[in-house]
Amino acid sequence: MQVNPGNTTPLTPQEQASLDQLAALIDRATRDGRLSRQEWEEIRAKVREDGRITPQELDLTCQLMEQVNQGIIILED
Repeated sequence: MQVNPGNTTPLTPQEQASLDQLAALIDRATRDGRLSRQEWEEIRAKVREDGRITPQELDLTCQLMEQVNQGIIILED
């Protein structure tokens, strides 16, 4: 799935750092091919922590959910 962010402004250094942290969190959480409910909640909390969702954060979470939908990553109960 592609997300077209449209006409967005460049990320601030703080936003880029937060995006990098989110990417690292997703990588750690899915390294074993599984995603627990707790890990999913941690990812969601990271995305929401500043009160807004950037197109880049949305793209990362959409990519993650696409991997879950394709069975690449197993969502655990």
